Amino acid sequence: MAIALSCPEEMPARARETLGARRAILQERQYLEQVIEDPVLRKLAADLDSVCQAEGVVGYHFTRAERGEIETRGLLARTGGERRRDFLASYGQRFTKPQLQRIQRRWSEYFDSEMNRVRDGRVWFSFTIEPLRDGGAERLLSYYGGEVVFMPLTEDEDEDVAEILRGIGEPLVVECALDAGLLHTFSDAPWGRVWLSSHHVAVNPEAVRFDVDAYQKVSVEPARILSVRAPSAWSSARPVNGTGIATPAPRCSVRLPLGARSMKSVRVVARLVDGGEMDWAFGPEFLTKLGALEARGLSGKGLIHELLTDDWGPPPVTVTISGTGPDGRRLKRTIAYD
Repeated sequence: MAIALSCPEEMPARARETLGARRAILQERQYLEQVIEDPVLRKLAADLDSVCQAEGVVGYHFTRAERGEIETRGLLARTGGERRRDFLASYGQRFTKPQLQRIQRRWSEYFDSEMNRVRDGRVWFSFTIEPLRDGGAERLLSYYGGEVVFMPLTEDEDEDVAEILRGIGEPLVVECALDAGLLHTFSDAPWGRVWLSSHHVAVNPEAVRFDVDAYQKVSVEPARILSVRAPSAWSSARPVNGTGIATPAPRCSVRLPLGARSMKSVRVVARLVDGGEMDWAFGPEFLTKLGALEARGLSGKGLIHELLTDDWGPPPVTVTISGTGPDGRRLKRTIAYD
C-alpha cells in the first residue's frame, strides 16, 4: 500500500490521537521545524516515517513529455547523454543547422563532469502537488525533455530554441507508487515530516506546507505509474485553507498489482572513477542476459557496455552485480571496466 502523504486521515489511529492532544501546538506554530521542536511530535514524525518505509509512498514527477511513451515505458533512469542523444534523434529535424550547433555548444559548456555526476541516472519526485501552486514545476512543465535537455537552452538569446521546446509533448504530472527505500533525499524522516505537515496545514490556516525533493536511481516501471494527467486535472477539488486555490483530492492509499509489489531481485552498482556511484535494480532476467553475453565471449568494458550503457560521464572502475536468478541461485560478481 503506497501512502499519499497529502492524506493525514490515513495515519494510524494512535498517531491521530497524539495529534489531537497536541492540537494547540500545531495551531500556534507556522513552520514544521517549529512543530517538531516538541519532542513528542518529533518522535511522531519518525514513527510515521517508519510506516512509509514499510508501505511505500506516492510521488509526483512533473515533466513535459509524450504521454504514450511514459505510459508504455515508464520513467527511465538514464544518463543525460543518452537522453540528449535520443532527443536529437527524435526531434533534431525541427531545428536549423545553426540551432543544432548552438544546442550542442550549450550542452557541452553546461553539462561538465560534475553536473553529469549529480544528474545522471536519477528520476526526481515531489510528494505533494505544491509545485503546481507555487510555480516550482513551471519550467519542468513548459520545456520538453527535463533539465538534462532544456536547462541551458531557455535564456533570452536562445528564445528561438526554447519556443520549439515548448511545442513538443505536453505538460504532465506522473503519479507513482514508490518504494521509499529506493529514494534519496536530504532530510531526516522525510516522509513522516511531509505526512505530518499535511495534518498541520489542515488544522492551521497559517501553516506553511513542508515538502521534499527526492530521487531514485532505478527506473519506474509502468506498473508503478498510477496516473499520467495534465496539470489542469489536479484543479478540480476543494480550495485549501480558505485560499481559493484548488488542490486535488488525492487517492490516499494504493494497492499495487502483485507483480508490481514484488521487488526486483538483482542490484547493480557502478563505482565511478570520481568516487561516485550509480545503481540500478533489475528482474532476474538480467542474470540470464549476463550469461548469454559472456557465452558470446564478452568481458570487461564490452560486457558492461552491452549490459548497461556506453554513454558514461565519469566512467566506472568496477560494476558489481548481486542477486537471484530465474533458477533461484544467488550470484555476486564484480566486473572490472578494462
